[in-house]
Amino acid sequence: EQAINWKDQYQHLYLRAVGKNFRKDRADFWKDYSELAHHPGFQLADNPNVICEKEKTFSSVLRIASPKLQLWTHYDVMDNVLFQKIGHKRLLVFHPDDVDALYFHGPTSRVIDLDAALHDERFPLFKRAMKNASEIILRPGEALFIPALWPHNAMAEEFSVAVNIFWKTLPESFYWKKDLYGNRDPRQAEESMKLLQESYNVLRAAQNGESLPEEFIRFYAIKGAAQYRCEHMDND
Repeated sequence: EQAINWKDQYQHLYLRAVGKNFRKDRADFWKDYSELAHHPGFQLADNPNVICEKEKTFSSVLRIASPKLQLWTHYDVMDNVLFQKIGHKRLLVFHPDDVDALYFHGPTSRVIDLDAALHDERFPLFKRAMKNASEIILRPGEALFIPALWPHNAMAEEFSVAVNIFWKTLPESFYWKKDLYGNRDPRQAEESMKLLQESYNVLRAAQNGESLPEEFIRFYAIKGAAQYRCEHMDND
């Protein structure tokens, strides 16, 4: 009720629960919000282990959003299930093969307004991503499984309350121990991205005071990305 009364003062409100000690603890819905978790009108299950083995559970996150709040397009590096408890939520889920058409910078997409981006000359490939995307309306009492690396965008159609359960998809060694949110890329992937950035910086670096023309930089950047993809396909 208090959050609803704030709507005249704030356009959008969003709560992403963190652990009791946000510097050390992961979000744990059943522990941090025990009374709510076991309330007869809200109860999901006795514990998150109904989803996966206890040792694989990473976090369980309470999410509360005001009407029409839209989260940025992003991907998770862990499998997760989104349980919708109150309100309707609209999700667009993109195929991992269309990651190049979503213009990611780090873990988030540069595409903010999805509808406007269809006509934005800065994002010519985005139409392909939208064509292959799946739209889901998540209603109270429904749940959606979101696999790791499947980019998605969520909008609360109305006041929304949900719980998100994440679990480790890969062996423990692939994850960063101090990553409490579980959103850092696996170690090998993060190192690979750094090397790609360094190779691009080499392309742009000046030699004897002169830099390659932009068309040369663009050509070899695209060629390098294509070669990277071809080598991956050859190894499949």
